Amino acid sequence: MNNHPTATLLSRVLNLHQSREVLPSGRSVTVIADDHGERVEVRALHGTLELTIELTPTGAKLHLDAVDIALRASGTVSAECDRFEVRARSEARVSAPATTVESTEGDLTLTAHDDVRARGERVLLNCDRDDEVPDWMRSAVDARLPPR
Repeated sequence: MNNHPTATLLSRVLNLHQSREVLPSGRSVTVIADDHGERVEVRALHGTLELTIELTPTGAKLHLDAVDIALRASGTVSAECDRFEVRARSEARVSAPATTVESTEGDLTLTAHDDVRARGERVLLNCDRDDEVPDWMRSAVDARLPPR
């Protein structure tokens, strides 16, 4: 906190409270309480804002500007919100042993600039029941489905 008399007077006049610490990395951590609310700011050595935590009347708000973000959890990572958006500049992937995409109300839309590919042992559309080989295929070519 700057203890200079002019800064102290200015802080009182503006109803401003601020403290700043410099970390060994050169980053600075500033805690600010003013007429706009309360926040914590982390700035890089050259002044770029990397992290802001705003404490608003409706709750905390997090702004993160990072080179990479890695999340690891031995349990669940969950997100709950009104709207969820992901924008990737080059590629987006979801990979898991089993994956479900569900729209609980309304449409599910897949849009692509080029082709849409669905690959699997079987691609089933509008199927609410187990697979069955049609009678004509069973009798004509002795078609059978593999056991599950």
